[in-house]
Amino acid sequence: MTPLFQHLIQQLTPTVLRRMTGTALAAGLVLGVAAPSLHAQALPTTAIDSIVAVVDEDVILRSELDQAVANIRAQYRGQENALPPADVLERQVLDRLILMRLQVTRAEDNGIRVSDAELDQAVSGIAQQNGISTDDMRSQLAADGMSFSGFRETLRDELTVQRLRQALTQSRVNVSDAEVEVELASQANSGGQVHLGDILVAVDDGASPVDVEAAQSKIADIKRQIDGGMAFEAAAIRYSDAPNALDGGDLGWRNVNEVPRLF
Repeated sequence: MTPLFQHLIQQLTPTVLRRMTGTALAAGLVLGVAAPSLHAQALPTTAIDSIVAVVDEDVILRSELDQAVANIRAQYRGQENALPPADVLERQVLDRLILMRLQVTRAEDNGIRVSDAELDQAVSGIAQQNGISTDDMRSQLAADGMSFSGFRETLRDELTVQRLRQALTQSRVNVSDAEVEVELASQANSGGQVHLGDILVAVDDGASPVDVEAAQSKIADIKRQIDGGMAFEAAAIRYSDAPNALDGGDLGWRNVNEVPRLF
């Protein structure tokens, strides 16, 4: 994995693209008209981009999904065995695209946007943190199969969602000085922090006993692999059905007294 992509994985939430490339047609035909000729000629064909998901009034195109999957594969170049099978990876990436699209749409509905100037500043900051110039970043992204414009729009989405989360937090939090003191005291007696992760094996509502048993068997097999030395993060990437699967199942750091009983 290249240092630049390592930085992105560490600094950003799950990464998606919002580049709308190609021509999206819900239904219909693309007709090519050939120049008049005395001989029959094969008409030129035009690739038709397809819609893989509808998110509110927006769509996710096959080209977007393919590019997002390619970006993940580029991040794990040389570590391909850490990735799940192709069909599972595609589903995980599509879930992330949908989640990000929903969050960005909500942010835009609330007037939250990232200007081009702010985006330029963020791009420059990432380049500086990686010890490279913006031009070097452009070249490195191209070598990893990602366009610079796609990277910028990905970053714009990430920054937009971060601002949405900050706005939601600020609107809900009104903390008094007394509450701050209580929180500080509880943290002092919390016994430290733990870094949580999860692996979700999902079953449909109303799943048959056979399906439930198969899921339980899969869970047991995953545990055996982890006990046998497989990294938890690698197991999450390969097997988890959760939206954070491609982040290695990471749930972040929590105070011990805040850990759900599930863990």
